[in-house]
Amino acid sequence: MEKIDNIINSGDPKTVEIGETILLKATVDKTGEGMFMEFGSIVIRNNHLRARFNKHRKSEYVPGLRRAWEPCTMEDIKDEFDVDLLDLEPEIDEKGREFYTLNILNPTAYNDQTGKIERLCVQINETTKGTPNQVDNWRKKAKKVNDEYFKHNDKLIFANTSIVYGKPNHIFLEHDLPEHFVVIPEEELQEDTKIEGSFLD
Repeated sequence: MEKIDNIINSGDPKTVEIGETILLKATVDKTGEGMFMEFGSIVIRNNHLRARFNKHRKSEYVPGLRRAWEPCTMEDIKDEFDVDLLDLEPEIDEKGREFYTLNILNPTAYNDQTGKIERLCVQINETTKGTPNQVDNWRKKAKKVNDEYFKHNDKLIFANTSIVYGKPNHIFLEHDLPEHFVVIPEEELQEDTKIEGSFLD
């Protein structure tokens, strides 16, 4: 079998390039028994307006990292990524949770369906059918720029992310014309509500 070669601190979230993926960290969940891994990737859709409107910049416009989270255990990380978190110093985030910084550029794992070690990537799936949590908290969850919400066929768009082997198959929805945007006054925005097991969706 090929050797898994995941190197801690081989990447920097500030210098990740388009098409690259970085495994940022692993954070202990609220139960204290499990963890969730946080991945990031820079993804640009071909008709991304902000990219098009900045195509004449001397330095190519690059959006921020798109994030995806996957539940796991410390033992799983060791088995799947050949990384032993016990060798690392834990840190504490602003919410008081213990986490381990990884910053592994283009992480790989064994795919038992192909029998090969493959690179992991963030995949984006835009949909107008939100989860109950997304629908209940659409003011925070729906796709928007500032307070302007994007719609597809007059329906709000929700962007979900997941981790896949190999080349991702992104699904992007076309945006309706600007007159379909919904503008919500800032004072009406509500705090998002986190649901139990949100990383298992």
